[in-house]
Amino acid sequence: MRKFLRALLALSVWTVCTGVHWDVVQVFAWAKMFSSNIEELSYREAVIRTFDPAEMCGICHVVADAKEDEQTNSGIAVQLNEKPPLIVLKAMPIVVSAPEVGFSREPESYRKWTGLTTRAPTPPPRIG
Repeated sequence: MRKFLRALLALSVWTVCTGVHWDVVQVFAWAKMFSSNIEELSYREAVIRTFDPAEMCGICHVVADAKEDEQTNSGIAVQLNEKPPLIVLKAMPIVVSAPEVGFSREPESYRKWTGLTTRAPTPPPRIG
């Protein structure tokens, strides 16, 4: 359920940011216009009248105005009179040294390190 809500939220944000929501509203307006035109006109004439820019409905005007506003206000003009100060802090040096403890790869020192000084014990003799 949480994944579904996250995906729905991400899809909603993407839709609003890209302006697809106006396209969805426009499709709704065209469907409404076509359904009202088909009652009076033939199929061909209803399609022509639906997509005719001179016959736009109120919803189509709202969508067109909103899209135009988004196009004109899409960029945010920011002017700086002077450059902001660049703050550089003195960094402390980072020193990485090799580890002080190590072991030799010689077999004797390896045995002492791991505790393998004797051979593995043999199993006890079986009785009987």
